[in-house]
Order: sequence, then structure tokens, then C-alpha cells
Amino acid sequence: EKPYACTLPGCEYACSQSANLTTHMRTHTGEKPYICTQPGCEYACSMSANLTTHMRTHTGEKPYICTQPGCEYACSMSANLTTHMRTHTGEKPFPCMFPGCEYVCTTSGHLKTHKLTHTGEKPFPCTFPGCGKAFSQSQSLKVHMRTHTGEKPYSCTKPGCEYACSVSASLKVHMRAHTGEKPYSCTKPGCEYACSVSASLKVHMRAHTGEKPFPCEHEGCDAAF
Repeated sequence: EKPYACTLPGCEYACSQSANLTTHMRTHTGEKPYICTQPGCEYACSMSANLTTHMRTHTGEKPYICTQPGCEYACSMSANLTTHMRTHTGEKPFPCMFPGCEYVCTTSGHLKTHKLTHTGEKPFPCTFPGCGKAFSQSQSLKVHMRTHTGEKPYSCTKPGCEYACSVSASLKVHMRAHTGEKPYSCTKPGCEYACSVSASLKVHMRAHTGEKPFPCEHEGCDAAF
């Protein structure tokens, strides 16, 4: 039984508790009665539970702790812990429903992003004047905008090194120049080649396979590289 129903025309929401209806009505009114008391923070929300979670961004509190032996993961939201636990269990409860696609993932957000590869939708357009690019992920747009602004938020921490870049992955690769780490190794028996960049390993493997994926585009030329 759901005796508490929304009275807004066209809305079919109904629930079993009056408190839930009160919260729901705020989705229509835009009311946000729960306000962060941290000086300078303007956060406000419609649910007290959301404010409790938000306050942890100020206090640093992480009450949800992974119980897997040896894992020190902790977070401020129970939903994040649920997602994290799947890295241990291997559970992937979100399958792609497109015919013939076997993609499965651990979060609904990842599935939503994946579906864009089927639809071709790119809902995040660049707002820079004259740039017509658009992206399927907000993070991709964020990185792209740095090509316009010149922002390089990822800096090398090695004393005396002034390297900075716009993508965290690039910094990770750069740090290997300091550490000497070479995590990409040739799998050919007897070959000891190793490198710091996956692309370099891909090029190296062609020396074994003889693959030449770049044909000459000049008419009548059969050369490939």
C-alpha cells in the first residue's frame, strides 16, 4: 500500500511514508533545506543523508572500510564500498543489452558510458569558440579543454624536474624515466625486451610477427612499414 501520492499533475509518484513524499516534493519545488555549515561552502541539498555524506568531504571521515584481508580501502559512501568490493569478487552485474555485445561492468555509470559506443552519441560538446568537437564522456571533455587553456595540473615530483602534463596517464609514464620501471615485457620466448610504454611494446612485437600495418598511400607502391 502506498497511500501518500504526489499531487503534481502528471507525476505518478506514490509511497508508504509521508516523510518520503515530503522529500520527493522537493524534486518539484527545488527546495534544499539542508545547508553545509562549513565557512565558505555553499553546498545545500534536499535530504539530510546527503548532507551527512557531504560533510565527510570536510572532515575526511571514511567510515566504510573494506573487509578484505590486506586491503586498506576506505570511503565516505556505502555505495562506493559496494562498487569497490567487486574488484575483489570479480562481480560485474551490469551487462550491455545490445545484441551480440558481451560487455559487462561493475557500475551503472560505466555501462551508461559504454552504451554511447553503440549509439554514437556524444553529449559533451566543447564550448570553446570555433571548436566543434564533442565527447561521449565528461572526463574526456575535461581533458580536451586543457588543449585550449594550456592547463597542466599533473606535475613531476622529482626534485629539479619541471615536467608537467594535462593527463595523469602521461605523468605515470614520465615517472618511469626516473624510476627505470619497464612494466611491458615481450612474451616471445628468449626475448628479454621490456619498455615503459605499451605502444613501444606493440611496435617491438611487429619485429617478431613481421606485421607492417602502415602501407604506402602512393598509387602503385606496394611498400608497407
